[in-house]
Amino acid sequence: MKNVPLLLLCSIFLWSCTPETPAEKQARAAENAAQLFSDVLGAENLPSEFFLIDNSVDNILGGQFGTKIRINKNTFVDGNGNPVTDSVKLELKEALFPAQWVMANLQTKFNGKPLETGGMVYLNATSGDSQLAIAETKAVQVMLPTDSVLENMSLFEGSSDSSVVEWRNPVALSLKAINGVDKQSEAIDLVFERAHNVMYSVLEFPNIDDVPDSVQAAVARVAWAGTGLKIARDTSFEIDGFTVNFFKQNELTWHRDVFSVEKGQNNYIADQKTSYIFSMNKLGWANIDRLIEDPRTQDVQLLSEVTNHGDFDYVYITMLTERMYLPGYQKKDNSFSFTHGDYESAQLPVGAKAMVMATAYKGDLVFFAYKTITIQSEQAISLQLAESDLDQIESAVASEI
Repeated sequence: MKNVPLLLLCSIFLWSCTPETPAEKQARAAENAAQLFSDVLGAENLPSEFFLIDNSVDNILGGQFGTKIRINKNTFVDGNGNPVTDSVKLELKEALFPAQWVMANLQTKFNGKPLETGGMVYLNATSGDSQLAIAETKAVQVMLPTDSVLENMSLFEGSSDSSVVEWRNPVALSLKAINGVDKQSEAIDLVFERAHNVMYSVLEFPNIDDVPDSVQAAVARVAWAGTGLKIARDTSFEIDGFTVNFFKQNELTWHRDVFSVEKGQNNYIADQKTSYIFSMNKLGWANIDRLIEDPRTQDVQLLSEVTNHGDFDYVYITMLTERMYLPGYQKKDNSFSFTHGDYESAQLPVGAKAMVMATAYKGDLVFFAYKTITIQSEQAISLQLAESDLDQIESAVASEI
């Protein structure tokens, strides 16, 4: 990847040869940030996965980071609201980890308040050159993996009509229990199911138990791909140099995960593997979030200085935790905080691990500095920018948080 400047969410104008009013200073910083964000940092830094599906049948897709998506037949419609009869091309982006939030410039704030996120996902659908939509009576069902489930979450829509994705229109999601506990009378089943009709053998291994694990895993991926493999006749192919024979079976082998959600609402549910399951009725970015509820949260005086900020026109500062990615604010004394005013206190979880980052650029070179901290009620941090690149920054973020 070429060396390019990384801009971390919030541009802060540090000095100027010509005096500016605060409003002019803020407008100029925002204008520069918007242009540079569009050139450097954004969702294009996340890998896209593309799927070609038949809109007339049910589909189940799996993302590389563990997201599962169920799309019922005739979910996608054209600009006139008619079901699409041609193939549908789906684009999926997953942002489940802190490093992905940074590289894609996905801040976790809503109306100036910090959000704790359970993960973000982007889904788009096209047919040929035409943009598609989800039918009014349909929804895409999503299973988002997480290491732990938070209560009081909401589903936010993401709007990317500015230099950052803005989270809007939160809908509170009701947590449902599994195994029939606390179901509503208006509940429906949310089903992720697969079935295949194959048995297999490997020519080189008369005893199926002797087949290498890598071949068994590859066969399983083929058999359970999408909604499951259904063959019309016996067939053979090679995996890792071995000859695999698939034999058609009259009976289907099923795997079903069934969950209960309330009819007519966006909902999520925790399964036994701690996943969020919810429905999307609009394409684009979706984010499972809540306003910060960490019991350790309190007023914090956290100030950062960048010792060599005078070497650069602009310096950008942000804070990253396991569940939040927050922009910084430059105070009148040239220190940085995570508030919206010189006399405010930041609301942060004391005792949480965090990474405070500063980024700047000069010509085509990017400069970066960071410090990993445990948040305290009063704290001062000193950073010194050094030459870096996008790969080094991504590696640092991934290794620290």
